[in-house]
Amino acid sequence: MKYFISIFCILLIISSCSKFELKEVYKSPDSNYKLEVFIEKEYKPIASLSSESGYRKTYVVLKDIKNNVIFEPDLFDSCTFQLIDFSIDWKSKEGKVYFTKFSYIDIKNKTIHCLEP
Repeated sequence: MKYFISIFCILLIISSCSKFELKEVYKSPDSNYKLEVFIEKEYKPIASLSSESGYRKTYVVLKDIKNNVIFEPDLFDSCTFQLIDFSIDWKSKEGKVYFTKFSYIDIKNKTIHCLEP
């Protein structure tokens, strides 16, 4: 019996692992950069409502026009946020692209600043 419970728990953990898919690509106003938005695939919380799709985990990847990665989150600092919080604001003069109200990527320094609202 313990064997079946262990297998069930392992399968439950594996099935709950997040997988992401490309949702959309946004180009900068000067067309030098693009921001790729990835969302959690097959988001189905327990007792879900159809209106909960905005709460999918989301992350962004910034690339230049030649498809070189400027910034991509790593395993330890993923800076995920909810899709409902996503908004894009290119601040070209500052060298920043905001992807939520408070979080942005500094293009010049190739760093990310994730702040909670």
